[in-house]
Amino acid sequence: MQVPRVASFPADPGPSFLKLYPEIRNRIYSYLLEASPIVVSPKADNKADSPDRTHVPGIALLHTCRQIYHEATSVLYTNNEFLCIAFARGRERRKCDADSAQHAGLWLKNLGSQVNMLRQVRVKIEWRSGALNILWILDVCWSHPWTFNISFELDEQLDPGVEEGFNNMFYGLVNDHLKVKRYRRLMSSLYAFDNASGGCIELSPLPYSVYPFLKFGYDCPSNRLYFNPERAATFLDIPWRAKKNIFKYVLYPEGDGCLDKVAFSIVSLVCRSNRLIAIYIIEN
Repeated sequence: MQVPRVASFPADPGPSFLKLYPEIRNRIYSYLLEASPIVVSPKADNKADSPDRTHVPGIALLHTCRQIYHEATSVLYTNNEFLCIAFARGRERRKCDADSAQHAGLWLKNLGSQVNMLRQVRVKIEWRSGALNILWILDVCWSHPWTFNISFELDEQLDPGVEEGFNNMFYGLVNDHLKVKRYRRLMSSLYAFDNASGGCIELSPLPYSVYPFLKFGYDCPSNRLYFNPERAATFLDIPWRAKKNIFKYVLYPEGDGCLDKVAFSIVSLVCRSNRLIAIYIIEN
């Protein structure tokens, strides 16, 4: 018996947005999704403490279907400028502005592969916080092709040359002039001073680590990044095994079991590292 081949079709497909020419759809996306600059700010516990974010009229369009989502996000991220800023009031303002760089880095990391669609991102710092942790932003710049422009806007009371110098210093770090990208797994944070004088790299905690920071400088006229000259050696630079034996002789001058409390008090007052080492020896 021969079975006839049949196919089913909607009775009346009707008009569809996806049947429009791509050029027309892109023009519609531009009307609905272009709202430059788009303010990106972290969610606040109290809505009264943060101003309204940028309203993008057609943002709900991204939830309609997969094809529209991919077409519309390309227009959203490519045709707009994004402004990352953390809002706060009163005493929390300094802390919140200091976190603006970390918030921008987290937002960029959460974008995933869509970060390649970005063209312009600004990070605004309204208050002098001293140093900004830009490691998360560098992670994105190091992990993805350098396809978008990112700039920092510092306190308006600063000399405009300082802001330009800070951005040039940031680009130097992005281009890995210090040759530190290969050691990314050892870093826990990278702070850049907002006066464009340099910064420091904080290493991940290591057992009995004495100096977990690497300081670097920046020379604005020559646009050069460099590590600071090595400091003079101190007692804390002595190898751990030798340092432990010295502490044993100081804390137990008459042998085990007879702690010299006066020596312990004096050693503990010198610095925090000495105190921690002395406590470790007493407990072990």
